[in-house]
Parts: sequence; structure tokens; C-alpha cells
Amino acid sequence: MAPNGIDVQDMQRLDGHIEITAKYPIACGGYADIYPGIWHGGLAFLGPGVWTGDSAVSGRNVAVGTVDIYIVPLPHSRTLPSNKVAIKVFRDAHNKANTPEAQWKYLKLLNKEYRVWALLRHPNVLPLFGLIDDPAIPSTGIVAPRCTFGDLRAFFSDPARASVNRLPIVRVTFTA
Repeated sequence: MAPNGIDVQDMQRLDGHIEITAKYPIACGGYADIYPGIWHGGLAFLGPGVWTGDSAVSGRNVAVGTVDIYIVPLPHSRTLPSNKVAIKVFRDAHNKANTPEAQWKYLKLLNKEYRVWALLRHPNVLPLFGLIDDPAIPSTGIVAPRCTFGDLRAFFSDPARASVNRLPIVRVTFTA
């Protein structure tokens, strides 16, 4: 068990609830790739009486303040909501984790990433939903809401938002 009580084994498992919707990543960072997905039949509970709906999970601004996040997987049904999610997969972890020692190292890295992210409570930081193992992605992925407008670079590069005052957005981002 990790010192803060959060461990990879304790994470919400979303295997079988999420459909990976692209063969290749939609975004790449320094250490990880982002795959798009759809979470079928699940809602994220953000605190007393506040359920995420399309507005929260699709990345629109939702003022929820500092709250606890609870994941409520629901039974499969065609009438249940589907939410867009982003799946973060550490690059080359699947290639390097070919021995028990390498797999332990990868789990340690994943656990560290999860602990840091899970402890963050800020309106400008997306909540962490859990983990997924799926044949469509190269290794275990971390699941979070997918923002409608993409990352900050994509948001600012959209000509429709050329008139947006960027300084307040950047300031708020750095406070997180």
C-alpha cells in the first residue's frame, strides 16, 4: 500500500465499460499517448447532489470546487449514458515491461502518476476515473474525461477563439 493509502490495486477498474474509438493516439506528450474512448453506462459523482452530465464530461466548464469524486458503474443498458473519455497510456511501457522486474517498475510509475493525480482537488484539474486494460491499447491506461475542445494548444489555435483573452485562462491554468 502506498503511504497515502492509494495504490494501483485499489483503483477503479473500468475494463469492459470503455470502448476505445481509435486505432492510433489522438495526442502525444513527452511520455504518454492519449487514446479516445467512450464510457458506456457510467456516471461520475462529484459530490453531494452533483452528477456529471454531458456538460462536465465533455469538457465544458463546471464549477464544482473541491469535492470528492466517486465512480458509479451502472449495469449495461442501451438507455444508460455514454461519456467521452481520454485514456493516457505511457509510451513504450508495453515494450519495456517484458520481465517481472520491468513490469514492477511500470506499475510503480503508474502508481506514482495515479497517486499524484488522485490527490489533486482543483476545479481546473480533470478528475481521474480509473484504469483500463484493453486489447486496443498497448498497455494499462489511465481514464479521465475528454475535453470537447482538446488541450489548451488546440483551444487557442481554433480561429473561432481568436478573440478570447488568453491571459486570464493561462493564469488560472497555472494556479492548478
